[in-house]
This record gives sequence, structure tokens and C-alpha cells, in this order.
Amino acid sequence: LTRNDAALVLGTLFAVRCSFTGGSLAVSNGFGGGGIRVEGGKLACDRCIVRGGHAPGQPLFGTLIGGTGLEVTHGDATLTRTTIVGGDVGMVLSFTHYAGQGLATVDSTVRIAGSASDRVAPGQGGTVPSNGVVATGAGSVVVHGGIQVTSTFGNVTFDTAMPTLSIQGTSLPSGELDAQQQALLRLE
Repeated sequence: LTRNDAALVLGTLFAVRCSFTGGSLAVSNGFGGGGIRVEGGKLACDRCIVRGGHAPGQPLFGTLIGGTGLEVTHGDATLTRTTIVGGDVGMVLSFTHYAGQGLATVDSTVRIAGSASDRVAPGQGGTVPSNGVVATGAGSVVVHGGIQVTSTFGNVTFDTAMPTLSIQGTSLPSGELDAQQQALLRLE
């Protein structure tokens, strides 16, 4: 079967204010594609929405598996102010069905920083519960701040919020700060 991921990262990707949603692959079994899949690469996201694909499938035949929101294998990811959600599972009448995991890692290092307005969660539906974060192998996931995380498995730790830097000053028409005027730097 061919994967139907929204983005595959083999090198380096830096995304700001982007939205990634995996596709759906409806065959005898229904599989949702991943939002972003990182294989040995590096990912940095700021203010993004990453969502696994919906698993439509045939409700009376086969297994449905929602797409993983973000999958990192032998890579690194840094996420700030980003929401990650696994793919939903369609109508469930029989067999075993899994909603997509929000974040799944294998031998990878992932840092997530944000506030209560950000979340990492599995998709909805399914007959077997899925996790918001699954960290397997030698890697780890560190969550900074008040991000809403729905269930975890593996090496996942929660830490205090990361400091933020804000800059206020007089802007030029180009959008840059005027170097001739005073500016206020605030570290919180």
C-alpha cells in the first residue's frame, strides 16, 4: 500500500503557520495518511496544525486505522504553539479499529512548547483507545508549558514553560524595527 502523508521530511523542514492533513486511502481496509512523517530528518514547526487523515474504510469488513498526526523516526522535531491530532475513524460496526495517534516517535528527540490553547491528542472513534503521544525506543518527548496532552505512552516528560521573548518598537513601512528609535525587549 502507498502511504498518503501530507508531508515527508527526509532533510530539514521549517514550517510557520501551516496546516498539514493526511489523506485517506480507502481499500478493503481504511487507512488515514499521516499529517507529517519525519524519517531521519529535522522538523521545526511554529503555530501549525498537524492532523492525521481520516480512515473511511468499509464498516463491515476489515480494520480501520486513522493516520498519525506527526510521526518521527530516527529524527528530531521542535514544535512551538502547534496542535497535533491523529486521524478519526469512520463508522465502527465490527472488527478492531484504531483512531490515529497524535504524535508517535521511534528513537527520536521531540520538544513541544506551548500553552493551554495548544493540544496533542489522538483522533476520535475506534474500538481500541489510542494515545496522544507515544515515544518508543531510545528517544524522548519533552512537553513544556500547559499544552493539553491526551494520554501518553513511553518516555514522555512534562516540564515548565519555555521563556518567551517579545520585541516592541517603532516599525518602518517595510515591517522592520526602526534602529534609530528605542525598542523594548521583554523576556518572560
